[in-house]
Amino acid sequence: MSRKNHQAVRTKELHANKQAKQRFLLRVTYLILILSLVSWGWSMLRNPSFFPLKQVEIRGQYKNTNPQEIKAILQPYLNIGLLRLNTTAIQQQLEELPWVQTAEISRDWPNKLIISLTQKVPLAHWHKKALITADGSVFFPPVATIPNNLPYLETPSLLIPQGIIILEQMNHSLARLNLQINKLIFTERQAVTLVLQSTTLQTPPISFKLLLGHNDIQERFNRFTDVFPKVFENRLNQVQYVDMRYTNGMAVKWKTEK
Repeated sequence: MSRKNHQAVRTKELHANKQAKQRFLLRVTYLILILSLVSWGWSMLRNPSFFPLKQVEIRGQYKNTNPQEIKAILQPYLNIGLLRLNTTAIQQQLEELPWVQTAEISRDWPNKLIISLTQKVPLAHWHKKALITADGSVFFPPVATIPNNLPYLETPSLLIPQGIIILEQMNHSLARLNLQINKLIFTERQAVTLVLQSTTLQTPPISFKLLLGHNDIQERFNRFTDVFPKVFENRLNQVQYVDMRYTNGMAVKWKTEK
């Protein structure tokens, strides 16, 4: 009886070992299958033919940006599948172009890339080859794309924010007098000189200097705008400069009469 029991136990052990080996082999088979699927999937993702990039649509404002510059940035990415495309890198490269303010990149499945651009809006010239935006950003666009109808801001870089405030506030007040700032000179001592220009239909426009100095600039400017209609409006073509650097008055240099 003992021998029969021993054989029965031995049979059960062999059967259990066989089942364990089968389970182990099954798990190994599943693992190999999963790894094969992952490897296949990864190779497919790396394959440019999987969601290939076939179309690029550019939206927004980019009239001052050369399309060839955009094309040169996109060229290295054209052979990469849309899924693997590094949109962050494309965005950063586009935003390094002089006129581009922002670039947004989105995928339009299965094979289209959409690029939305916004363009910088210049407020004034700064030095000879640079432009300034209203937020004080300085950029250096191609000379051929620089507009001619902007005022000039001549000031040290550290004083650009203050110069912008003066430019915008004074231009707003001058508009009602049919005048605008052609040039604002803002020195290190924070002295202000304006070159003003008429906005009426004279060709060429009439221009003259307005000297405000570095003290009480706003008060002096307000005095000038107050007296302008009575003193200068009808004699504008005779004015060479107006010097407001006096406590209660001004000095006027008239052009030599022919």
